[in-house]
Amino acid sequence: MDGESHTAQHLAQLARNRGDRTASLEYLRAALAANPDQTYLRLEAAADLRELGRLDEAEAVLHEILRQAPQHLGAHL
Repeated sequence: MDGESHTAQHLAQLARNRGDRTASLEYLRAALAANPDQTYLRLEAAADLRELGRLDEAEAVLHEILRQAPQHLGAHL
């Protein structure tokens, strides 16, 4: 993971810690733009979408993870 992506991931965690899921999602999307195959980031984005009530989008992210990695336990939640 590059420096910018790592920074965005850290900022997402800080935003989540203060309860700002919208900002967290924005930071995660920035990190994913640089590293689209990072399953962990995609799972975190799905969690933010779920908490924001954007259930269809969260489900789509999880289905995509399962399509690419059916054995991934985190996407089954």
